[in-house]
Amino acid sequence: MSSGVENIHPSESRLLPPRPQKLVMAIALAIFTGGVVLLSKYGWRQSALFIIGGLLGVSLYHSSFGFASAYRKLLVNRDVRGIYAQLVMLAIATVLFAPVLAAGKAFGQEVAGAIAPVGISGAIGAFIFGVGMQLGGACGCGTRAFFSAIASTSLHGWVWIICALFGTAVGINPSC
Repeated sequence: MSSGVENIHPSESRLLPPRPQKLVMAIALAIFTGGVVLLSKYGWRQSALFIIGGLLGVSLYHSSFGFASAYRKLLVNRDVRGIYAQLVMLAIATVLFAPVLAAGKAFGQEVAGAIAPVGISGAIGAFIFGVGMQLGGACGCGTRAFFSAIASTSLHGWVWIICALFGTAVGINPSC
């Protein structure tokens, strides 16, 4: 019995409406809810930050916003919109964080930059992480990468998450 999908030309496949992935959404919602509940023992702020980060991650995932994809679009299509978005984001972050770091305090909490030397293990870990990011075709930052790796039905997302975890483990191990 034919579903009719195999007769569609690859360029026409983008015109098909997306299929709802109920199981993936149920698992993601369960993980999200569990994270909010587990973080609530550390105070409402941690849960609120987790919710904000999760929602931003989902929106970045659905908009295909990412550092690697922006440069890929620049090189392949000469599309600079992603680079402009990154520059605007960097400018806003600088304007917001510079005074906070200079003051040393924000909302009653001590704030300081994390400064540490980077060794060979950090360079090797970053390289492995970057290879996984390029193979996965995703941005290697935060929740967006997590959602794209877990929600992906292709091998790319799983390659990314394996390389990301391995690269991070190597990067934080000072004995490498």
